[in-house]
Amino acid sequence: MKHCILVALLFGFSPIVYAQRQPPPEHLPRNRTYDVLHYKLNIFIDEKKKTCRGDVTIDLIPLLKQLDTVQLDAAGLNIIRIQLNSDSLNFISEGNKLLIALDKPYSSSDTLNLTISYSVTSPKKGLYFISPDSSYPNKQIQVWSQGAPEDNHYWFPCYDFPNDRATSEMIVTVDKRFTVISNGKLLRQKENSSGNSITYHWFESKSHVSYLISLVVGEYIEVKDVYGTVPIVTSHR
Repeated sequence: MKHCILVALLFGFSPIVYAQRQPPPEHLPRNRTYDVLHYKLNIFIDEKKKTCRGDVTIDLIPLLKQLDTVQLDAAGLNIIRIQLNSDSLNFISEGNKLLIALDKPYSSSDTLNLTISYSVTSPKKGLYFISPDSSYPNKQIQVWSQGAPEDNHYWFPCYDFPNDRATSEMIVTVDKRFTVISNGKLLRQKENSSGNSITYHWFESKSHVSYLISLVVGEYIEVKDVYGTVPIVTSHR
């Protein structure tokens, strides 16, 4: 009888064991129809309304002999306008995709400069707005991104798959009490004429996948140090 119970238990658990040993589904690379060279985000962050709005300019080169449509990843974004060299283009938002109809076919000898004007409020993923609530009334206000593995397209249009690399640039305007941290080198920070906001300009010259484009906004204090000849800069609350 004990042997029967043991056999039954083994057979009962075998599907679970089998399922646990199965490899994860294969995540195949996407077929690219263009190569992104550079992303430039020029955005405004409103931590109270939990919104991000502005423009994303994407420089790209077609990989086809005749590219007449550019497909970007964009989930839950309000697309306002798309321009190619200042000329407006037609577009369609379908699910998580943004389909842009070019004014004519382009080839690999062309470099396209697309500018997408958009806004998003409380993105589902990718960009998180942290603020005090009834459970944590002393919580610090912060805005930070987490793009991996493919979540950055929830807060700005991009090619959101790690088989393409590009340089990036981040121009971010926030309330003047905040500090903005992003990829690469800080080129400039400037308090605006209104006196209520400040704009930070970051530039990353090393090509990287789109999920590495990062943004952090909060009340931080900059601390500088040096290790040998290497400067070290950190930010603390």
